[in-house]
Amino acid sequence: MGDEYLLRQFERILEHDDLLDELGFIHPSQFASLNEGLDATAFEISNRTPSDFDALNYDETAFWTKDHKLAISTEILTQLSKAARRAYFDVRSGYKDSISVNMNANRSDSVTSRGSSIELLENNLLMHSKAILILSCDFLSAWNSRKQVLQRKCNLSLFMDELQLLTLILSYSPKSECAWSHRRWVIKRIAEKCQDLQEIIDEESDLARNIVEKSKMNYRAWNHRVWLTNYMTRKQVLTHIQILDELDKSRKWSELHIADSCSFHYRGEEIKWNKFLIKRFMDRQSLWVYRRFLIQCWIKLFRDDCLHARQLHKDHQNGSLELHTDHQNSCVLLDLFWAKELEFLCECLNTPVDEFEDYHIQAQLAASYMLWITKQFPFLANSKHQERISELGDLKAILIKTCPDKTLLWRSLSD
Repeated sequence: MGDEYLLRQFERILEHDDLLDELGFIHPSQFASLNEGLDATAFEISNRTPSDFDALNYDETAFWTKDHKLAISTEILTQLSKAARRAYFDVRSGYKDSISVNMNANRSDSVTSRGSSIELLENNLLMHSKAILILSCDFLSAWNSRKQVLQRKCNLSLFMDELQLLTLILSYSPKSECAWSHRRWVIKRIAEKCQDLQEIIDEESDLARNIVEKSKMNYRAWNHRVWLTNYMTRKQVLTHIQILDELDKSRKWSELHIADSCSFHYRGEEIKWNKFLIKRFMDRQSLWVYRRFLIQCWIKLFRDDCLHARQLHKDHQNGSLELHTDHQNSCVLLDLFWAKELEFLCECLNTPVDEFEDYHIQAQLAASYMLWITKQFPFLANSKHQERISELGDLKAILIKTCPDKTLLWRSLSD
């Protein structure tokens, strides 16, 4: 069977069903099981139009489709990919040439014919790039071609169709960075044409949640939810209550997937909750990594207020401004915060010995975290907390004892 013939069949299937939501690549021997008990009923046949019959006329040893599901034989993938690449590069070359000619042309009598030619090339480029991306979703050149065409057409329905295509691709390739990046680009374009994004954002959040349930350790899906939350805040699409709702959903998910570090960067609240989980799950590095994020956020908040308080204090001494107690309180809170944090670390470093030797892991993670703090916030060494820090002991010795296979690393970091 010719490569081009396979490609035509594949593209006809894609054109016939623009609501495809699931795709799989299967061995030819599995097609028989898919067709068992799925013969069309008389009612289905009587309600099909001639065009439906034409679109569904494909090689059943190569493709299978029903109920918006598509299966492709692994035996034809090489042929199909080669044909799709050739078709894509051919039409892309012609499209670039036509755009260049159109930009440089000054004659107005052939504008209509040139426009029709470009539109045909754009449609073909969208069709062939769709085929190649379904087969190879990280083909960056094809994504860029689609951006170029969609940007020129600037049609809302095309952008919505693009989201449907991306949903299909993410159903079998949920960690594709190119697909997630392109999805965000599409949403930005939709936002330029549509003010009410609440329904779309809700669907996007649900999509990301469903994907992380099926695809563990999926940082890209979590990152997409982070991006959505920032976008909602900036555009004031959702209320504050809805954003808190989103954080609550994340907390429940994280409690059920404690080892998945990808979810913890998503949350920006409750250090107490993180502290509780660290005590409960003593061997989870993801909890300590998440705590670093929380600490950075909190310290930035407190330090900004403290710096402002010092400036106000100078102005107050000069008699130009009254000192506000809120800023003084920020400095007090910062000192209290560090005191509690060092107390917590001391507790973790002195975890009682147990039969599972989890105390070794807890001590290693706590010492590593404290080492990170001393590098990130060197001012602590010269503060009122210096005595408390010295009580924690020799961090380098603790790290070497609890994790001797990284001795060279600990020595270099602690010097």
